[in-house]
Amino acid sequence: LFTKEQLAQLAYLKFLIKKIKNENIRKTFLLIFSGIMYRANLTYHDSAKGGGHPLAFRYYRYRVSPKPYFIDIVKHLKLRYKSIYKAKKEIELLINEDTKKNLQNYKGSATSLTKIKTQTIDYIYTDPPYGSHIQYLDLSIMWNAWLDLEVTDEDKKLEAIEGGMQNKTRENYVDLLTQSINEMYRVLKFDRWLSFVFAHKDPFYWHAIVETAEKAGFEYMGAVKQSNGQTSFKKRQNPFLVLSGQLIINFIKKKTPKAIQKVNLGADIF
Repeated sequence: LFTKEQLAQLAYLKFLIKKIKNENIRKTFLLIFSGIMYRANLTYHDSAKGGGHPLAFRYYRYRVSPKPYFIDIVKHLKLRYKSIYKAKKEIELLINEDTKKNLQNYKGSATSLTKIKTQTIDYIYTDPPYGSHIQYLDLSIMWNAWLDLEVTDEDKKLEAIEGGMQNKTRENYVDLLTQSINEMYRVLKFDRWLSFVFAHKDPFYWHAIVETAEKAGFEYMGAVKQSNGQTSFKKRQNPFLVLSGQLIINFIKKKTPKAIQKVNLGADIF
């Protein structure tokens, strides 16, 4: 996926970043590095509008371009540094000791939210994988390798997708989705909302989400279109098969006798 020159430049840049002693600055530069890396490889190709475009995000495959577009790594390092610096300056005034103290960031599976107490969450906004649409862990191999991010067999086992290197079935996907929605129901307060981002052409996944959520105890409140303001390459190729933008599916956890009993007893009474 890389030329020898790209490998040498990226390896040397990472070597310099790893020498930074301040952890916050080091991780910031690793974030910048990850953005450079997806452009500095042989899947990056000429764009019709000029510049380059990553094939991995067009076809969701590692496809080497017949005519790769080569970037100036130092130039892009400077550009991404300026962007990250600007973003940090924008949120600087919003971050203080209270926000740092109240922030809780967990890595784990949505199927088991053990660190979150029952009925303590005010709102859930989630963007789940869409069946077999994108194989996230499979496609993250390049980033995981360069950034030294460990992906365990358990991580792969718990990825809610269909297909992939694990050859997961549609039933595997629905089972993991069901476990996740049941956990979201548990931690959400009554009369609070759950929003699902949905962007898939197969109606099966729509029904899987709605039916599973209703079975868990949620009340379906409808969906709204969330336009992304632009037409994708795939949308132009298949205008009637590909959603332009996304849909947000909304549910509410209503306080009813059955719902209260489910929370108190933890039983599947629906």
